[in-house]
Formats: sequence, structure tokens, C-alpha cells
Amino acid sequence: MGELAGKHALITGAGSGIGAAIARTLGAEGAAISMAGRRMAMLEAVAAQIPGAKAVAADVTDERACLTMVTAARAAHGPIDIVIANAGGAESVAAGKASLDHWQRMINVNLTGAFLSVKA
Repeated sequence: MGELAGKHALITGAGSGIGAAIARTLGAEGAAISMAGRRMAMLEAVAAQIPGAKAVAADVTDERACLTMVTAARAAHGPIDIVIANAGGAESVAAGKASLDHWQRMINVNLTGAFLSVKA
């Protein structure tokens, strides 16, 4: 067994890229993995590569969705020991041309999403 046997990790933005790599790595070390993101098909594809991993659809910018995400993760694997708030976005625009709506979307996914993921 790996060094994380008996631990439960919740990873947001886990359907691709760094989040998927983190899920695979922690799973290989023995952690029970709960993977969250907006694109269920991508989450399920990665989860299929990790024994016992659970995919959970969640929009980290939505407080209710985060509560549901955490409830589903706990139901699947018990108390959460590790949270990797990996979900994020980067819509590029010149600072002087950014709208308040653009600003708020980026704040919600990159900051509020991380806050809600650990608060729930």
C-alpha cells in the first residue's frame, strides 16, 4: 500500500490536465479519490483509471453545488483528509478592456471556488 492508504482526497478540476494527474498520483499512493468537475464524461474517463475513484459533477462557483459535491464525496469515501482546489480558469483580456462580468467570473472560479471547496 502507498503512503496515503486510508486517506480520502477530494480534487476539483480533476477531469483533465493537472487535476487528473494529481488524482492518478494520489490514487497510486493509496488514497481514496473523489474527483469533481463540470464535465462528467471526462471525470468518469479518468476515474476509470483509478481503482475506486468517484466522479462528482460540480461547479465550484456555486455554493450549493459545492455542498452537494462534498456530501457525495463523503458518502463515497468518508471524511475528507486532503482537498486539492485545482479548478480554475483563465479568460485572457487586456486589463483595460475587462468587463466587470469577466472579472467576476474569474474571481468566482479561481478564488471563490477554492474557498467553497474547503469550506463545505
